[in-house]
Amino acid sequence: MDDMQNPFERLYNLLDIARGLPAHHTALDVWASAFKISPSDLPGLISSLQSLIDDVSHCRTVVEKFVPGDKTRFFVPLDRVDALLTNQNLLGLWSAYKSYLDEATMLGLGFGIYAMSQFHPASSSSSSPQIIEFIKKLDELLEECLVSEIAPELKKLFIKHLEAIRAALLGFLVDGGEALEAAVDNAIGSILRHGESIKAESGSGKEFVKGFFDVLGKVNDLVSGYQTTAQIASSTAVTLLLPLIS
Repeated sequence: MDDMQNPFERLYNLLDIARGLPAHHTALDVWASAFKISPSDLPGLISSLQSLIDDVSHCRTVVEKFVPGDKTRFFVPLDRVDALLTNQNLLGLWSAYKSYLDEATMLGLGFGIYAMSQFHPASSSSSSPQIIEFIKKLDELLEECLVSEIAPELKKLFIKHLEAIRAALLGFLVDGGEALEAAVDNAIGSILRHGESIKAESGSGKEFVKGFFDVLGKVNDLVSGYQTTAQIASSTAVTLLLPLIS
């Protein structure tokens, strides 16, 4: 999970810079240095501080959503950062606020980085490229479907599922796998219900169906990798579709 997708890592990296700056500087100068902007750039400072506040809030959200078990250890350092941001005078000396970023707080944020790498759906470095490739293939399949000889009622069915899976993939890294699970599960169930009609397809229609099943299987693998305890749309379910194109 890279730092652009990991709010804990963004937070840690910025605060680590801030805590290393001289205690005799004003808080204003410290934040300006950490954000790499001029102390006189008021709009930039306000925007940057708001982004920092948003990252703290986002950290809480992803912990609640993705981290199992006791979440207290992840909230304690976030509480400290919140206290820092709500109890400072920007014209006051950094020495009055630097203690909020003690070793325990930074260690707690470090635990957050690790937790995201284990439980967040974007933890795999290959997830983003995979999803980009899947979306590209789904766009190609949509074009193929529109010009194929597949029966109109099946064409409508496949277009619905292509669009649903595409939308769920776009939200996967941010929202997790719930919508993607549902999209894959719905597609498998719908295809099984229309099995006889699909099996009767020939020519360009059959080639399109093969391509759709290939992508569906790969997207299902992505879902299954995210689901560590329960796999709604298992590989076995996708295998059941293979006789429809044999």
